[in-house]
Amino acid sequence: PHNYEFVFLTGGSCGHMAMFLYFKLLKINRNWTSQTEFEKYKIAYNVFNLSKGYNIFSCQWDQESKKLFYLVNNIVPLVVLLRDPIERIKSLTNHIVKHVDKFDLSFNPENVLINKYYKMKDCPSLEKIDSIVENSHYFNISQKISYFTNITEVITLDIKDIIGERCYKTFCFLSQKLNFQYPSKDLKQYFITPFVSKVMDMLPLTLEINKHNVNILLLEDKIEIIITFTKMMLYCNQENLVDLKKDFFSNISWNIQDEILFLVSKKDEDKLKNNYSLFLIVQEYLKNFMNVFEEKIKQEKKKLFNTEDILNYFKENRKLRLKLKSILDNEMIFTKKYCSSDIVASWKYYQEFEKMCEELDS
Repeated sequence: PHNYEFVFLTGGSCGHMAMFLYFKLLKINRNWTSQTEFEKYKIAYNVFNLSKGYNIFSCQWDQESKKLFYLVNNIVPLVVLLRDPIERIKSLTNHIVKHVDKFDLSFNPENVLINKYYKMKDCPSLEKIDSIVENSHYFNISQKISYFTNITEVITLDIKDIIGERCYKTFCFLSQKLNFQYPSKDLKQYFITPFVSKVMDMLPLTLEINKHNVNILLLEDKIEIIITFTKMMLYCNQENLVDLKKDFFSNISWNIQDEILFLVSKKDEDKLKNNYSLFLIVQEYLKNFMNVFEEKIKQEKKKLFNTEDILNYFKENRKLRLKLKSILDNEMIFTKKYCSSDIVASWKYYQEFEKMCEELDS
């Protein structure tokens, strides 16, 4: 069904989760990704067939979905979100493979708060850059756009356009340009505070409490505490849940405390507050959890590569450098056609990569 107002296109590590949250706040409905092209088609069909609101077709996955893209042939604008490709490679290289989602009181927090990286290693590896460059899907915006045959105009955004005060202004502009709900002043705080948080990579987690892992005879049904942060709460539609952070930690403070929420249903809140012995057990466990969490964040931060590490890796790997140069040259055909020159000029590390190639390979 042609029941969508524009097409949104981006790639991994460009800020799509932040965009999706802002779309949600402004009551913009969208399709989402799945494993197969047919599943993606079914999701899009159902959204556009059933939704009576403001809808968009969204593609944030890296693979091309040719048949699906050809069916997205409504006469609408295209919004593209971009980022400095070297910064994208840095984020992709540092990407965490989440392997724990749920845990209980029998778990040592040290074993819950463990990050795994490329090939399930304990630290990120520069070897991942090879797989990123070899996978042409990471940098194929120009190829994807060619399948959308009835685009009326292309609106390009850089990731810097959705950060801080600039983010709010960007969505004010887009709402007027594309006729969706204007972001009211009471929503402004959500736009100007960063989506990316220092606790983001380890959360959300769910602590399950049941009679099998706690010695409380009166506990019949399990209790779930979702440990998350504000923007992830909004992203996951968890606004109806109750935050117990102040109940658990009224007199204790950690540097990361302001960013974390401990969400429960109203029913589970009553179970905890009406069972003081259980409340104390959970409180003591979460105090230990927070002590470990704060230390883990410091440790994990030291493991991450910076952009200079990425550039140096390309400097030492000529074959890989030439391959990326060829890929990005092709991608720049689109970028230079539709983007303002300011966007590419603002990509500091891409400019450094280009300069490196010129000096080493000319």
